[in-house]
Amino acid sequence: MKRYQRTINEILMMEKPESFVYFSDPETYEILYISDETFISEELRREQYRGEKCYEILQGRLEPCPFCTNHLLSREHYYIWTYHNSHLNTDYILKDKLVDFDGHIVRMEIATALKSHEAVLKALSESLEGQNMLMNCIQPMLHETDLYVTQRRILDNICPFFGAEWGTVQRFGEHQILTQWGRRESGKWRPGRIPSAFVREYGELFNSYTQILITDTEAMKDSDPENYEFLKQEGVTSLCSTPVFTGSELAGMITLGNFSKNQANITLLFTLAFYLSSLMQREELYRKKMRLQYYDALTGSLNLEGFRRESGRLFSESAPQEYSLWYCDIKNFKYINDLFGFHTGNRILKYWASCLKDSCREDEAFCRISDDNFAFLWRLDEQDRLRERFNGLADRLASFGPFEEKNYQVELISGVYIPETPCGMDIDEMLNRANMARKSIVSPRGSRILFFTEELRKKALAGIEMEAEMRSALDKEEFVLYLQPQIKLTDVSGQKAHRAEALVRWMRNGRIYAMPDDFIGLFEKNGMIAELDLYIYERICILINRFKTCGLTSVCIAVNVSRHTMMQPDFVETYLAIKKRYRIEDDELELEFTESIAVEELELMQKVLKQLKKAGFICAMDDFGTGYSSLNVLQILPLDILKLDKGFLACEGEDRRRQIVVKSVLQMAKQLDMLTIVEGVENEEQLHLLQKVGCDYLQGFLVSPPLSEDEYRSFVKEELHGGESEIRQI
Repeated sequence: MKRYQRTINEILMMEKPESFVYFSDPETYEILYISDETFISEELRREQYRGEKCYEILQGRLEPCPFCTNHLLSREHYYIWTYHNSHLNTDYILKDKLVDFDGHIVRMEIATALKSHEAVLKALSESLEGQNMLMNCIQPMLHETDLYVTQRRILDNICPFFGAEWGTVQRFGEHQILTQWGRRESGKWRPGRIPSAFVREYGELFNSYTQILITDTEAMKDSDPENYEFLKQEGVTSLCSTPVFTGSELAGMITLGNFSKNQANITLLFTLAFYLSSLMQREELYRKKMRLQYYDALTGSLNLEGFRRESGRLFSESAPQEYSLWYCDIKNFKYINDLFGFHTGNRILKYWASCLKDSCREDEAFCRISDDNFAFLWRLDEQDRLRERFNGLADRLASFGPFEEKNYQVELISGVYIPETPCGMDIDEMLNRANMARKSIVSPRGSRILFFTEELRKKALAGIEMEAEMRSALDKEEFVLYLQPQIKLTDVSGQKAHRAEALVRWMRNGRIYAMPDDFIGLFEKNGMIAELDLYIYERICILINRFKTCGLTSVCIAVNVSRHTMMQPDFVETYLAIKKRYRIEDDELELEFTESIAVEELELMQKVLKQLKKAGFICAMDDFGTGYSSLNVLQILPLDILKLDKGFLACEGEDRRRQIVVKSVLQMAKQLDMLTIVEGVENEEQLHLLQKVGCDYLQGFLVSPPLSEDEYRSFVKEELHGGESEIRQI
């Protein structure tokens, strides 16, 4: 096939038998080449003109022609004119242009001899038709953004102009487009195969200035029988394929089949290819812009802006009430990143996006909002079926390969909003409601969903109101301390006789305005919990001093420390400074950290606990057994106290099995030199169990509800004077 490769210059030399082409240096006027045709006079034959001036050989002049067109020429367009050459005694129509010739920019002139006035008109007409055809193709490209429409218009113009039976314009790459044109009566062609066949075998032959040009396939019969049979089978008698490049990459091809006229203008296809290349590049830039604007770079899914647009399209075809909107995130994703690395975290996000993509139907959509937050629109169904569909997704995510060996499951929480009838809100407001439901989920373990309700909205609005009032509540000292006693069950040396956990109530006008469950979670989410923690901590220090002034010197009070507080860079320094300011002894104060903090911030917590221990603080793990219990955590962290959640006491199963589990944990804690406390003790059965297995302290309503300062002082004095606690008398 290489023999059918033609450069632009070779094609131009094939114009007409009565034509000749010459190349000259536009600076020196030296002739570089003249095509060897019989109509040229003997003195102009090849080898006799090299080094001579064009005006000497062609015009018989001694100096440059006064009508020379060099200054009018460009590489993009022909300059067409007519002239009577008295030296050769012939009328010519001339087509001049600058071209690349052997690596240099030179003047090219195509001279066609005109034998009559009719010939002049015919030549001018053909040239004008070619230029008009070219403009008809190019003008729409300047404004059209749809590549398929542009390719269609190109074929509608070039195929009739060249008398082609069929034609194709093909784009290669990720976004392939094949546009076809053909006369209905031809019937033999199958254009979809021809371009791909030639690209596959001869793509390397193309460059910006070459075409594959076959003027007569019968001439291939002996020299190239394999391709001859292929083209004959396709009904191809002539073929021209012009490459379309974007930079150095072959991006497409313009192909004409069985053309019958205007071959002299075949080079116009190079100009079309250039403009088509520009349009392809413009479209690619547009695609990249759209991807940046509407798609997530990591997962390839829609981003929030793209989701807004897609949901608008879906809602234009179906009412919003026919959908359920989900706002979902991966539980403890920051912990996953910290524990397994960002690379694994990104793999999870990509895997989760692929799960959603597989799950979504044609009339559904999903997006990545940010971090591990995703939203998706599912067709409305019964709630049980929606739960079943979600659980299927959650199970698939839980089977994420890299975690199977580590015995760790990825879990989800999702809020769901089902639009009411009629739905007058936009997608952002709907997302807010789904997110409101998500934030309301309290789930220590497992994937969970929660459907939005009006009651939930009222609760959320109340939370917003609380958030707005917190600052003034701190200033007005509306957060009041309560103490829940912890009673000793065993003889523990070196410990205070009386212990208590500090709890807080939000009081207003002498009444309880809000319980901790109503505002602690809210303040943890907005970061205000650190201020509340510090407020409570300092008032406990003040309270301990008041107790000592009253003669109560045998009391140790436990104060909760939130995750947000622990992560403050000056946490240890601030708490130590307050402790020293109020002259609190080491055994009078205890800091409690929840088990979830240890799981989510293990490395940081280990570092912080070492600093606290060095500063003399007693450190405890609270809520052990609520969710992510890990014996490895107890081994790593320098803890003084292990506080078991009441969930250990509520284990299902026979009493013997429960006793074994609780006893094993308590014995392990003792072997690690840790004091043990069990909270949530509410009945005598639980008390007797703890007495059997050897718990050091217990806390719960069986002992006492949370008490005010005065009530607790009375409680301790009663124990001191009574000699035995009420518990010991049971």
